[in-house]
Amino acid sequence: MLNKKLLVATIAAVFATSATAAIDTNTTTAADVGTVKFANEAIPTLTDGAFELTNLNNALDIEAQIGFSIPANATRYARIDLANGEFSATPAITGAGFTSSIAQGGNGSSSVIFLITAGGLDVAETVVATVAAATFDVMPAGALSVTYGLYETAGAAVAKSTPLASSSATMVTYANANTGKLTGAEKATATVASQFTAFSTVAADGADTTDTATVASVLRLTPNASVVDGDFIGPTGADYTDAMLFGAASQDVTFTGKFGFGDWSLDAPSCGNGQNAVVINDAKTSATADVVVNTDELLLCVTVDGEEAIEKGSYSVMIEKPLTSVSDAGSIVFDTTSVTIPYLTTFADYNQRVYIRNDSSVAASYTTSFVSEAGVTAVAGSAATGSVPANSLIAIKASDLVTLTGKTRTSAVIEIEATAVNVTATTQTVNLSDKSTDTVKLDVQ
Repeated sequence: MLNKKLLVATIAAVFATSATAAIDTNTTTAADVGTVKFANEAIPTLTDGAFELTNLNNALDIEAQIGFSIPANATRYARIDLANGEFSATPAITGAGFTSSIAQGGNGSSSVIFLITAGGLDVAETVVATVAAATFDVMPAGALSVTYGLYETAGAAVAKSTPLASSSATMVTYANANTGKLTGAEKATATVASQFTAFSTVAADGADTTDTATVASVLRLTPNASVVDGDFIGPTGADYTDAMLFGAASQDVTFTGKFGFGDWSLDAPSCGNGQNAVVINDAKTSATADVVVNTDELLLCVTVDGEEAIEKGSYSVMIEKPLTSVSDAGSIVFDTTSVTIPYLTTFADYNQRVYIRNDSSVAASYTTSFVSEAGVTAVAGSAATGSVPANSLIAIKASDLVTLTGKTRTSAVIEIEATAVNVTATTQTVNLSDKSTDTVKLDVQ
């Protein structure tokens, strides 16, 4: 027997669309059982691993066919067993053509045995018996389920031995109302034609047409996508809503990603109004805003000046209530295919060229960035930006691609405005002393 709970307020479990819903143990169709889904976030402080659940509007009444005919004036025993719960109020069983009383168990127990006495007529096996209790003590460590059994004798009922009929059903399940789907797909695209100083005018995923060359939405916070009305029950018996989940007060929303460029804000309903300022950390790797997240959809927005380089990367979000993190919730991408050159050299005894083939029907602009080891400075050369004509191959001398000081080697990434399937790239290095060559096919993705 569970101790009485400290919680006095009841947690209602009822479908708002049906005031007469009940748990049907005889149906084989899951949708017709009437199982109640309870939000994990609505579970109150537990005592002895349980809390009290109120059977509001009879949503947790248990319906079972008698299952085996009872002759007139005869007695049988109906046993009800709960898993992960107990009756915390005295249960009763009712139905056409019989009377009943409790023979064993009931309030404070996970089971009850009823003595059923038929009236002056036989009770048909199809007669529905309804078991009702005002409250239950439930243990959310597992689903609340019920098993009904009809027995010929009291001894058989106590021993649960060879029931004349039986049926079962799941009464209550528990799940997170917050599914983690806090964000809609969002992707801002920086263009190679602008040397990545401007965005395309329409987001790459087509979800947001408010992006302009200087303003883009990087991540979309959509809390309403987490809770669908009617899917979950809240502590008052009404639908568990996004307002209950996230709370009415403002809270910190923290974004991680690259914030070392542009001006950032958290806006609604579209970018460009600078509605909610964000605080960026010194490392430029996170930004925090204090906002209410249960009302409007919020967009993480960046405004650029057309000269500063935009950085490519992914963005994640974390909210405080309920504590939830979503990785890779948004991104900034380049409208390019990346050609990776792991070894690029301007060594005087070598003659290195980069060959790029464009098999598409349109010219493809490109730009180049460099990553060098410590002590090496790379300055983009005259050929670091350019265009590959349609259905053509170009050769770029390494010395035209970059000027190196410190050492004569670096690595590079060429971003080309074409799909990967239409791009092929290689490097060829000629040793001028012995005329030997080394040709390397480059990674294109």
